[in-house]
Amino acid sequence: MSISNFYDWELVKTRVEFKRKPIEIPKSKREKREKELTLSDFSLTKTDIEIIKFLIKKKEAKLCEIRNAVKKSRIAIYFSLKKLEEFSIITKVNNLVSLSDNYLANHLKKLDKSKTLEYVVGKRLNVLKSLLEWKSAHLVSKEVGISVSSAYKYIDQLSDLLERSGDKYRIKPTFSELREFLEMLRKESLPHESSEEIWSLGNEKLIKSKIKLGLPLTSFSKFPELGIDHKVDEYYHFHPSKELSLEEIFVHSLKSSKNIADMSSIFKFLSKYESEMDFIEIEKLADKYGVYDLWFDINAYVSNKKDLISNELFSTELNAEVFPKLSKDFIELDEFIKAENISPETLFLANLLSENMRNVINCIEIVNKKHDDLDWNLIRIVLNEEINRNKSFPGKVVLSRLKLINKKLKRESPYLKILERDLLENAIYEHLSNNGLTVRELQAILEIPEYQIRNILNKMLREGKIEKLETSPIKYVRKLS
Repeated sequence: MSISNFYDWELVKTRVEFKRKPIEIPKSKREKREKELTLSDFSLTKTDIEIIKFLIKKKEAKLCEIRNAVKKSRIAIYFSLKKLEEFSIITKVNNLVSLSDNYLANHLKKLDKSKTLEYVVGKRLNVLKSLLEWKSAHLVSKEVGISVSSAYKYIDQLSDLLERSGDKYRIKPTFSELREFLEMLRKESLPHESSEEIWSLGNEKLIKSKIKLGLPLTSFSKFPELGIDHKVDEYYHFHPSKELSLEEIFVHSLKSSKNIADMSSIFKFLSKYESEMDFIEIEKLADKYGVYDLWFDINAYVSNKKDLISNELFSTELNAEVFPKLSKDFIELDEFIKAENISPETLFLANLLSENMRNVINCIEIVNKKHDDLDWNLIRIVLNEEINRNKSFPGKVVLSRLKLINKKLKRESPYLKILERDLLENAIYEHLSNNGLTVRELQAILEIPEYQIRNILNKMLREGKIEKLETSPIKYVRKLS
């Protein structure tokens, strides 16, 4: 059977699409449709992979040879070949099919050579795209649109490709060809070919482009309007359209920063608007956008604590003229911190619960110097009381700070882990109502991994603090006293 044109593959097309005659698509229309194709919905099935691998080995093949090798139904092969043709992965000459010589097809050949082609099947492809940067399973589930348990399942299936840090995962840098392939797919998924998606979560996106896209400008593109001289060759946008706060624009610039000139402008922005910005909001946004460590490094830099800095951007001196413009309160410790009659426990708590992350640096110094002398039980009691009393101070911020402090210590502290667990337990208990909440509902509220919630719920069940309702799905409620 000649397959010089799959649109004329009459027998299979008639069987599959239930038409008496195939619809002849003029060449001009086919070319137009090919130009309109994007890779936003690009995916591969196991049948696609088998065909690609066969054509890599065989170079070119007839339809009957493909069917004999792949051993799938005519219908499955028809749809697979049709899709591969639409994405220009295969080429047809007379009755022979071969892989095309283009960017996408050549990338697939590289993946086969590096033994990673089998991993880019179905949902796993979207999970891999999400894991180009450090992500928790919870965040992967949000971005890909799957359950957290499914995210963990896929992460387990992809474990040979991934590295782990705490509860976060990413593709190992050594799989450079796979990362390049996924970056290419993600770039082509954007609304314009000259655009690049820097960050996304749900329907929110931070986009860099060569042209204006009709979306709100943000990051460095907004700096000149706000009185900060900064020359950029690209436009930074936020989707969906909304009025952006100073805190959002600032954190978007952290996410967009690439070099020393960017960082210098960031310090100028901070100097000009520090009195107008909510630093707790900046901290929450920095956590959301994955620049929490960079925000800490900025605070460590202006505090002259360069031994705590991990970002390579700070290996070169920044514009020193910027720093004197920062307010004294931002650079210096508060006067009460310097008082000699304050206990180290009070110092630790005062800095931990400060509205400015700058003071969190002091927590690291206090724990490094006085870890074994601190009354951790007292800190635990007072911290829990303060979080319960001061509802305006977000417990999630304290959680992030405790994790950061532990990471920056000379050696990790088990006491800080206990404080983290207490905060999570209190947060879960506070959110449980008489009607009960499911694990999924708690996860949506607290934005922490499912396994952590289940571990804490099981502990609270053993201690008799909560009860389990045998509903479908299972709900948890506070135990009536």
